Amino acid sequence: MAEHILEADSIIKGFGHKNILTDIYLKCTTGEVLGILGRNGTGKSTLLQIIFGSLETENKSIRIDGQFYAKPFTSRDKIAYLPQGSFLPSNLTVASVIRTFLSSEISKKTVAENARIQPLLNKKVHSLSGGEKRYFEVLLILNLPTLFALLDEPFAQIEPLYRTDIKTLITSYKKDKGIILSDHDYVNLMDVSDKTLLLTGGTLKLIVGRKQLIDYNYLPPE
Repeated sequence: MAEHILEADSIIKGFGHKNILTDIYLKCTTGEVLGILGRNGTGKSTLLQIIFGSLETENKSIRIDGQFYAKPFTSRDKIAYLPQGSFLPSNLTVASVIRTFLSSEISKKTVAENARIQPLLNKKVHSLSGGEKRYFEVLLILNLPTLFALLDEPFAQIEPLYRTDIKTLITSYKKDKGIILSDHDYVNLMDVSDKTLLLTGGTLKLIVGRKQLIDYNYLPPE
């Protein structure tokens, strides 16, 4: 499979008189998981929405394989986005969501026959636990026919077992696409990421170990 490259740079975003993102640059290739770590309110979700193209900003440059995209999400084979909040219709059954959300028969079969999902097919979305719902959402997004997937806080407020299962999903699907995920849970994020960036003070810092998180005051001194 040919390597594809997503680059985002010169990103500046402010609210009122305060910039929360300042001259951001990142690069993700297919076959890679890029983790963006940061406290709540530092701009992680804002950054992913800008890359996806659903949020306008004063300045940005989003390129996929060298081609500029003002709104990458309008090219359906390029990028998919998992929002922080649930996007599933609560009154539909899991089976109905699969039929509605996915167009490929192969993808529908893959999701429906997943060991975690199969027992849930006749359940309505509102009856799922937080972990079941998030796992299902991540699986749906990763089964869309896109080069890249953006996952906003996939580990937040779910049972530990499902955090492990979601990490397994991410690892297994990265062979076919590039994955950018954001979270404040540094343990799970760093565990599944090939490269980790910390969003702090409006910029991204490369993190290679726990000590740097202490140096940047993300973690308390040991």
